[in-house]
Amino acid sequence: MQFFAILKNGIARCGACKVDEMKARKFLHLVIFVLVAHALLADDTNIGHPEIRASCSIQKTTIGVPFEYRVVIAGKGVDVKVRMPDKRVVYPDATKTIKSDHKMKDDSAQPDSNALKVPLYVIKNARKEESKSGDVVQLSIVIEIAYFHPGKHRLPEVELFDSENVKIGYRIPEIEIESVNPQGEFHEIEPPLALSGNWWRVVWLILGICAVGAVGYFFARWWNARKAHSQRVFQTPPIEIFLEEAGKLARKKHIEEGRVREYVFEMSAIFRRFLVHQWQIDAMDMTVTEIRKALQNVLPRPMFKKNESDIDAVLNLWDLAKFAEFSPSQETLKDNFEITVRVAKNLAGAGSNVVA
Repeated sequence: MQFFAILKNGIARCGACKVDEMKARKFLHLVIFVLVAHALLADDTNIGHPEIRASCSIQKTTIGVPFEYRVVIAGKGVDVKVRMPDKRVVYPDATKTIKSDHKMKDDSAQPDSNALKVPLYVIKNARKEESKSGDVVQLSIVIEIAYFHPGKHRLPEVELFDSENVKIGYRIPEIEIESVNPQGEFHEIEPPLALSGNWWRVVWLILGICAVGAVGYFFARWWNARKAHSQRVFQTPPIEIFLEEAGKLARKKHIEEGRVREYVFEMSAIFRRFLVHQWQIDAMDMTVTEIRKALQNVLPRPMFKKNESDIDAVLNLWDLAKFAEFSPSQETLKDNFEITVRVAKNLAGAGSNVVA
């Protein structure tokens, strides 16, 4: 309505000012162009685009320490072409000034030629991880990379293209690299121990080491026996704690009342605590990919293979629930609850207890 009011005022002004017919036609063509552009933009907003997120496993590290750089593409019907980075060594650009950590004699800032011989970063590995839940597809590009120059660096871009080969941009994260010894200080080395002149000192030293070793050995045996006894008197098996917490979650009726994120967050936390109590896995701070690898390491191979599909189904749904457009049905969430309980029972060797 406001647009047509502006159009009406414009035409009235043209009439009032007695603009010639040519100007009136130009004004009309401009109006038609604006209307067509508005319609095209309105149609374009209805096209679904995948969500792209890039992140690092850490925000700060030291020279030469590898870390994971992950680009996640998620959406319904993802049609994105990825140009995977190769394993390679990348050196600094010679046109950019790389300053040495030490000042030169003339106190002038000159590029350090030796720094150009050290790689800027090394891509050690690059792989794809794909998962799907319903209509939502998640594609992850995982790059293992290490930097060898201190400072703040923008990570290399993973080239993405849509179905028409148009490049897709995304926000590229940065990593801060610290030097191991930024001051370049020399550390003193202690001289070798002089043993000549008094061999009794060496004998008493050996006897003292043997005595300390014997005390440590018997103390370790006593401590392990005490620890084993305390474990035998463990109050409640981890599977029983898991089933009790899962029953409390079911009574909250998050699934029936449509509180998807609340259910996923609490169910994931309950399962992670079960893994901590059962195998001492630090699951509370792990990603779903790291949890899967940890289970593959601690479980016997036949047991892991038997429950692999259920484990993947549970973990993939929790991972996809982080995206705003993911909205699973009540049936999907109820299946997720039942599969999670079944997986916990199978892994712990529990009986056929039913959650209250």
